Amino acid sequence: MSDNQHKHKDPAAIRKRLRNRVLGGSYVLLDSMSADELAAAQGMIFQDEAEIVLSACKPFLVAKLNRVIIS
Repeated sequence: MSDNQHKHKDPAAIRKRLRNRVLGGSYVLLDSMSADELAAAQGMIFQDEAEIVLSACKPFLVAKLNRVIIS
């Protein structure tokens, strides 16, 4: 079974699983996420752990990289 087919009712378990996937380097397609996963993703975005990027015209959730611009 793929990760998308697992049904978790515990929000903490959902957030932990999604966080491990994203911070592990995965690009998670937003269209493939459940409502519970989208809620967990929203929390990660607000805490600056993740961001949404477009790749091949599709939205993905990825780990947020710290960027420093030197002028």
